[in-house]
Amino acid sequence: MSCPKHRDAWPQDWEDPKPTELNIPGFAWRKHYGKDNTYVYTFGVTIPISREGGRDAGSFEFTISAKDAKTDNLLCQSKRFLFPTMEEYRGPISIDWVDGINPDYVKDHPIGPQLKHLDIEKRISPVPRLP
Repeated sequence: MSCPKHRDAWPQDWEDPKPTELNIPGFAWRKHYGKDNTYVYTFGVTIPISREGGRDAGSFEFTISAKDAKTDNLLCQSKRFLFPTMEEYRGPISIDWVDGINPDYVKDHPIGPQLKHLDIEKRISPVPRLP
């Protein structure tokens, strides 16, 4: 992700967007559990923004592109993210903590590899006990 043309408009004391460059080795990709021939890599992005000034102070837009590090060629079509409105929430945040642990939660709400938990459980052999 590169932001040189936009960085000029930001105050110098603002932090830069992170990451500015992301190198993902081939072994780090994982197969998408729901799509054939599709692999994914999850990462976070931090983009400092300001709601003050500018003609679209309430909206936010950015684009992410994937390029081959050696050739600089695009690997896929760039993805545009648009947030037409951004509202600030100043109220209290309440958290309802669970009183206990439900051991069946993963089975009741599976995601990713948890969808294949039965296959994984079959491959796990019991650990032998030492005498």
